[in-house]
Amino acid sequence: MHHVTVAATQFACTWDLPANAGRAEAALRQAAALGAQVVLVQELFATPYFCIEEHPRHLDLAPRMDWHPLIGRFSGLARNLGVVLSCSYFERAGQRFSIALRGSARMGGFPAT
Repeated sequence: MHHVTVAATQFACTWDLPANAGRAEAALRQAAALGAQVVLVQELFATPYFCIEEHPRHLDLAPRMDWHPLIGRFSGLARNLGVVLSCSYFERAGQRFSIALRGSARMGGFPAT
């Protein structure tokens, strides 16, 4: 039987988006250092949880679907730490907006785009 160690992150987010990404990275690094093989980052960790309010200004938080700065940063980090990372992010594709879940792993399994 194989055992897998899973960690889940939880931290307060502000409208300082780079600081939120930094907190997520620190939590991911800590989880990996403590032996986690799979890390789950809280939903929409890049910003405060804006989904509780419907407002058009929130649409500006969604980068284009084909370019999302957090995906490159965190897929590379997961690969370097040797963990599987699951995180959600807000994206836009034309006039469509969605919350997506992306996984990233050092040895495949999930796309790291």
